[in-house]
Amino acid sequence: MKNAIQRLVQMIFGLTLFELPGLNKLRIWAYRAVFDIGPNPSYISNHVTILLGHRRTGESKTPETKPHTIKIGARVGLSANVQIDYVGGVVIGDDVWFSEGAKVLTHDHNLGPERVELTPESMPVSHLIVGDGAWIAARAVILPSCNYIGKNAIVGSGSIVTHDVPDNTVVAGNPARVLRVLQPEEYTVP
Repeated sequence: MKNAIQRLVQMIFGLTLFELPGLNKLRIWAYRAVFDIGPNPSYISNHVTILLGHRRTGESKTPETKPHTIKIGARVGLSANVQIDYVGGVVIGDDVWFSEGAKVLTHDHNLGPERVELTPESMPVSHLIVGDGAWIAARAVILPSCNYIGKNAIVGSGSIVTHDVPDNTVVAGNPARVLRVLQPEEYTVP
């Protein structure tokens, strides 16, 4: 029932109509009512999808994440067409920004014949933790093989992230690789 209510809220409040001044506050209120979102979200744009891709059982790999749960910190921005699959469990820190079309996937499908059975064995899941101050740029894709986006990390536009991203780094490409380490004066969060 909770999943159905979450989907209904996203269908209604995800409409472009809620971009109008004042109505975006109503959208934020509705999302906060059905998802664990911290205080003062910076922005939640139109067509944001926070999705429990598949119902399945699984064990938490870390104490911070639990399958089928999402926790979003304070002052987080979710731009238009962001998609977050939280079947494996997602924790997003404070002051994180997801730019237009960014996508997070926390489940995969095996290549064998069991892939059509939709069992826990045929759909491995993984958790994801996004550190405080991170920025996931436009159309970047975070694959299930990535479990950690570091504090203050920047993921470049169009990147395909296949591995964990260290704190205070800029990554980009397909697959994403570290381009440079940020200097302390460039950090969003100390």
